Amino acid sequence: LPENESLEHRNFTVDLRFASTYVDYCITDEPFLVECVVKMEDGAASTTILLGDFDDNHEKSVHKADESIRRGFLRKVLGLLAVQLTFTATVDACFFYFPGLSALVRNWEWMFNVGVVVSIILLIAMHAYRRRYPHNFVLMFFWTLSQAYTTGCIVSMYEAPVVMETFFLTACAVVGLFVFALQSRYAVSIRGSCLFVLLCILLVGNIVQLFLQLASLELILGLAGAALFSLFIVYDLNLLMHKLSAEEYIVATINLYLDILNLFVSLLRIMQQLRSSQ
Repeated sequence: LPENESLEHRNFTVDLRFASTYVDYCITDEPFLVECVVKMEDGAASTTILLGDFDDNHEKSVHKADESIRRGFLRKVLGLLAVQLTFTATVDACFFYFPGLSALVRNWEWMFNVGVVVSIILLIAMHAYRRRYPHNFVLMFFWTLSQAYTTGCIVSMYEAPVVMETFFLTACAVVGLFVFALQSRYAVSIRGSCLFVLLCILLVGNIVQLFLQLASLELILGLAGAALFSLFIVYDLNLLMHKLSAEEYIVATINLYLDILNLFVSLLRIMQQLRSSQ
């Protein structure tokens, strides 16, 4: 742990970050609100996918578009996601390579809270202007910057080996989940409402942890968060492929970006607790 940084303060910051995540998902994941059953043909077999209803424009779903449109949509989403993650990793790396920046963040703790609030405001604006160019890209840039900053504040409280191990573990997990979701011949049935309920339970757990600061609960929340946000990745990939229209690349990108960031922070909690117990 960096010098003069208390364990309680670090856990408090992480718990606060997850509490704000609840608001983020309420803004971005409208599919939680209504559910429908979509039938799709998979070769000779018929499979059922339980997904959220996005905007009732099923006929405009990218799944029903030409293959060229589907591939273009997927390339756009994955391209934007790659840029976001690369930018975030670069910003977070600055917290390690420039010790003065980490010291500044620890001295100005209120800046983290400002970053969380600004991130939520930008996310609301981006959701409202998600189909208006260039407003959507400008808002996405500043929102990604705010997310990178708040994540950087968190990683600066951990030792570099823990962060690097978590980074590679997250990368392997994300690649595996993407390959499974995009290449699987059978769609995975995941109810958005169930994920929403689990997210609420995780929120309550993090609020309790804000006050109790128990090492065992920290590990449990990390494990629960890693499992939940892995399901979110699969869910949002199914949403991307079967429900969203080709115009909703911003929604698809920010959903997956949030999933991956939260998976990373959850794994970070696990790795730190395992290292501390040794």
